[in-house]
Amino acid sequence: MEIQIRPSDQRHVVKYTGAIHIANTLSLLERKTSNILLRNAQEELQKENTDVHYYPLADFKKDLEYNSNNMGLIREALLGLVKTTLQWNILGTDKKHSQGYSSFLSEAFIVDHNGAKYIRYAYSPMMRELFISPELYSRIDLATQSLITRKTTQALWEYLIDLMGRDRRESFATEWLPVPKLRELLVGDTQKYPQFKKFTEKVLFPAMKEVAALPEFKEVSVEYKREKMFVKEVRFFITPAINTDREQIGIIEANSEIIEMLCNKYISYKVATEFEKKYTLQHIKANIDYVESKYNEEQIKAPLYIKAIEDNYANYSVQEQKTDESAKNQKVEFPENKEWEHIKDQLKEQISQSDYKNWLRHIQCENFEGDQIKLHAPTEFIAQYAVRNFLQKIESLFEKEYKRKIEIEITH
Repeated sequence: MEIQIRPSDQRHVVKYTGAIHIANTLSLLERKTSNILLRNAQEELQKENTDVHYYPLADFKKDLEYNSNNMGLIREALLGLVKTTLQWNILGTDKKHSQGYSSFLSEAFIVDHNGAKYIRYAYSPMMRELFISPELYSRIDLATQSLITRKTTQALWEYLIDLMGRDRRESFATEWLPVPKLRELLVGDTQKYPQFKKFTEKVLFPAMKEVAALPEFKEVSVEYKREKMFVKEVRFFITPAINTDREQIGIIEANSEIIEMLCNKYISYKVATEFEKKYTLQHIKANIDYVESKYNEEQIKAPLYIKAIEDNYANYSVQEQKTDESAKNQKVEFPENKEWEHIKDQLKEQISQSDYKNWLRHIQCENFEGDQIKLHAPTEFIAQYAVRNFLQKIESLFEKEYKRKIEIEITH
């Protein structure tokens, strides 16, 4: 039995939004355990043919901040994650997947290997598929998780953190949430505490009080929508703490173009940093483009991108890499052209930040006379990519700006 020991120094787990929006039938220990196990398996989930995961028990207890010697509680938590059927995506936020039912884990054991104990576990096929490359997700801070003492607080905190990751305003209101859905989200039962006053006293207010004391929040409040005498819907008002790292909740702000590109394809930060050292930007982009041109959206997952880059599906040659690198070192400079810079500013508003940084910002205006403009790209690859992906937008913006058709050429 070969066991790969996963690093236990990562602070956050990327969690699929539909697995946050569950009917909360898990205990607090079970839900915290599910997050710790997911963090441990995160990188392996992106590799093909890795269905079983191992976690050193000593590291698991340390990461969970579990200081008891009572192994029975850990075994019960693992058993609960195998036996309990979860209803996920109950708010319908993920439009591509309907509400579904699955256990969190398909199996879990505590095993001995070379005198040490490990948790051996695997995910059900559905949960594995959703966890590999989620389009909607949040970054859960495991250090904050360790401060939480109620299962209802854990559920409310994850729900609000998920919303904070997708709404970058300094303060905002959530969407209106029907009271039965709120009950389901916090206690796993639409009928529990049928009297709303009792529900607020026993569940909602204690959870809000504990959430408001967590480091991500400055203020959390609630508003009710009534019909006659009955509260039908609620929404929350959130003000994040001034020092909250919003990028850790949402998508990473990468420190390089390669890392940003790969993280935006749901490839782990660790793999992205390894690829940054091994491959050029053009090699990576060529293989990403190849995958996206040859496979449909349902087929494309992070492991496919990884394998394409490693095996060079696009046949991007070493000579091309050297040519690209040489071109970088012998960059041609042209005088700044105000007309082109003005069009670039407009393009920047229409395309993604990573596309602008990786491709368009490198393109200069070589010459603009009459109805013709010649643009210069630093490499042949960038020129070809710009023609395929941006030429129509550029032509449209020039035509709109000058009220006539401008002939555009992009060359290296």
